[in-house]
Amino acid sequence: MKFWGKTKLLLLVAASALTACSDPVMVSLGGAPTDNAQSVARIREGSMFVRGFDQRRLELKEIRNPIGNFVFAVTPGTHSLLAMNVQSGHVIPTEAMRCYAIEAEMKAGVIYRLDEDKGMRLAVLKREDTGERVAVGALVSEQSAYSDVCRWK
Repeated sequence: MKFWGKTKLLLLVAASALTACSDPVMVSLGGAPTDNAQSVARIREGSMFVRGFDQRRLELKEIRNPIGNFVFAVTPGTHSLLAMNVQSGHVIPTEAMRCYAIEAEMKAGVIYRLDEDKGMRLAVLKREDTGERVAVGALVSEQSAYSDVCRWK
């Protein structure tokens, strides 16, 4: 019995390492092409989940496994994102679910990272290569972590 438990753990660690080392899979938002990374802007989730794009909530099939290595591909230009903070993962969450709206001008060939500034209660989109803040978004709603839906207006 101990052998299988250790084997499963080693397989999980190996799969995680391979995922981390592989090139990220691009997931299209708004019909952006995924065959040329330099022709699109890419958004990586940090401490925030992308839950909507250009005033449209994402469908369940568009939401990726947060453990996977992926980026969202979007066409260059001005876009709005609906974002939700990443919960702590405890059985009894200690923080509320915070929902944000952010609008940003995004450039082709750039990878952006979406994070939360908890102290200022802002969503922050920054360039992953330089860390430069590109845009900030305001808190739209806050509710119990047990709630399953953000209340964007």
